[in-house]
Amino acid sequence: MGGAKIRSRPEDLGACPEARVVQRAVGRMGFWDAYRASLKPADVEEPIDRLLHRPLGYVVERVAFPTPLSPDLITLMSILVGWAGAASILWEFPFHMQVAGLLIFSSAVL
Repeated sequence: MGGAKIRSRPEDLGACPEARVVQRAVGRMGFWDAYRASLKPADVEEPIDRLLHRPLGYVVERVAFPTPLSPDLITLMSILVGWAGAASILWEFPFHMQVAGLLIFSSAVL
């Protein structure tokens, strides 16, 4: 079970030289070049993911990277937002379906 663990928090970068190399490489690339480098091959992505979810998720990643938010915490937030969307479908209140759609979409982006 070896291998280097890449850490996402800036204060942990001193412990992982590979992460510093990746951060420097991404820092020198333009926004769109770094985004394109992060993509999976087009034949394994759905069009909605490639055109909408991935670009928005990449923006979330770039914003969250310098913060103490860990990838596990962002995943937990995505799960909770998805559950909130499901709850919005089940309980009726004004505009509950619109709120549910927004929450479920946000869960897919996170």
